[in-house]
Amino acid sequence: MRIQKIGNWEQAFERLKELKSIIAEEVEIAFEETAAEAVDLLRGHIEQQDLGWRPLSEEYLLSKAKDGFAQETLMRSKKMYESITSKSSKGGFWAGVPEGEQSDEGQSISMIAAIHEFGADSVGIEPRPLYGPTVNELKEWMKKNIDLDARILRRLQK
Repeated sequence: MRIQKIGNWEQAFERLKELKSIIAEEVEIAFEETAAEAVDLLRGHIEQQDLGWRPLSEEYLLSKAKDGFAQETLMRSKKMYESITSKSSKGGFWAGVPEGEQSDEGQSISMIAAIHEFGADSVGIEPRPLYGPTVNELKEWMKKNIDLDARILRRLQK
């Protein structure tokens, strides 16, 4: 039995190559948009103080005031807030505080962020999760705002 191809197979293969390129480009754009939204959400939660964190102790608030630091949680010198950034690349994105960023006292800001995220019972630091709740919020944002199927179809119709 012999099968005979009918139609313009060369054109079909060219369209498939084009589709592969379109999908890769749209996924990369979606990663960039999502990474930028993650930064906005992280910074927004720090600004709004809206994640239900346990209040800072009076003793710590007094020491922050005495040293001229901000009174809000995760805003001592604003270094962590200012260090939050994002990066996207083929296959994913990242948002948070990059390794190597340091506080004015030389402490690792990513380590400070981790300690606040999970707490440190040994030194009396309560968990004040920022990243976990933001990831959950970001998932919902992506469901509402990132429609790859529609984007790809629009590009194919051009």
